[in-house]
Amino acid sequence: MVAHSRLAVLTAVTTGGVSGLRLSYDRAQQSLLLKKASKLELLHNADVLTWKLDPTENEHPNPFFARDWWPHPEDPNKKDDDDPEKAETKETEDANAEAMNQDGLAVQASYQAEASKKAAEKDALDKEKKKKAEEEEKKAEEAKKAAEAAKKKAEETKKSALKALEENHKHKLAELTSFKQKELAKCGADLTKARNQWGADVGWFNSARRNAAHNFRNAVRRAPWWKRLFVYLRKRGEFRRRMGQIHREFGPKRARWINARRAYHKCRAQQRQFDWQIKQAKAKYEQARGVPDTKLLGCFQDKPQRAMKWIRGRFSIKRCAKKCGARGYETMAIQWSWECFCGRGNQHEKYGKKPDSDCSRPCTQDPEERKDPKNKCGGGWRNSVYKMS
Repeated sequence: MVAHSRLAVLTAVTTGGVSGLRLSYDRAQQSLLLKKASKLELLHNADVLTWKLDPTENEHPNPFFARDWWPHPEDPNKKDDDDPEKAETKETEDANAEAMNQDGLAVQASYQAEASKKAAEKDALDKEKKKKAEEEEKKAEEAKKAAEAAKKKAEETKKSALKALEENHKHKLAELTSFKQKELAKCGADLTKARNQWGADVGWFNSARRNAAHNFRNAVRRAPWWKRLFVYLRKRGEFRRRMGQIHREFGPKRARWINARRAYHKCRAQQRQFDWQIKQAKAKYEQARGVPDTKLLGCFQDKPQRAMKWIRGRFSIKRCAKKCGARGYETMAIQWSWECFCGRGNQHEKYGKKPDSDCSRPCTQDPEERKDPKNKCGGGWRNSVYKMS
């Protein structure tokens, strides 16, 4: 190779001068480098391709090369039955394997027995729980029925008590009416009679005084001048005695008038006391009665000549029902969100019925009533009429 390069140099020198020499030298160096690279690449490729994980499987160019440091597998075709030690080891291993297998089967059987026992206990527990749940459900139903019966009984008791209070209230009202018709009338008649008698007594008193004074003056005036002093002194004593007699007679008449006035004032005080008792009875009755139940009848028209009695103030449905119920009305109505009307019978049907959409005003006096869409509070000249029970 060196000779070849030298020959190339000489040829280049002889043929092309310095430039040719340089070119030939460069080509020679390039070819030399290519040969070295190709050789290294072949060696590298051969080493990479022949290298494997198991050195015993590697092919080596030297047929006598062997790598004894790597453990070689045994020949599978070789039989070891003739070796007694290996035969005993194999029997021991088989016995151990069989024992382990039996142990595993025993453990598995115990697990299965325990699982079946737990399942049986669970089934029994489930049945017990189910039975207990049925008993609890039955007790709950019985308690519910008992509560309903108690509630019904309480409602009946409340109704009976309410009825008793209502009867007491009516009795009190009847007593008040009788008292006004009889006692107060008697008191008024007695007072009128006593006043008339008192007027006559006062008239008699004044007339008697005037007559006594007139008689005294006339007696003195008719007497002669020389006898007038004696008559004056004599008649003055008579006049004084007569005036004392008049005052003594007038005393019982005045006492009778004073007693009549006292009896009348006592009668009026008795009326106020009775009115207070009636007021207390009404308050107890209203407290026990509570708010009457209401049922919407519909939307009805109203006009300036009202179909129902108007109640002054701002009312909710409950307050209007309570007010109308306390006054003994059968129906009530709300107009324009808060106006309250009370009626009896079919008074609300005086101007006819209108669609429910006309009574669409909200109930502004009670937030709870405003939340409930079932409550209607009328509209412009429209009454939402309710039946009270």
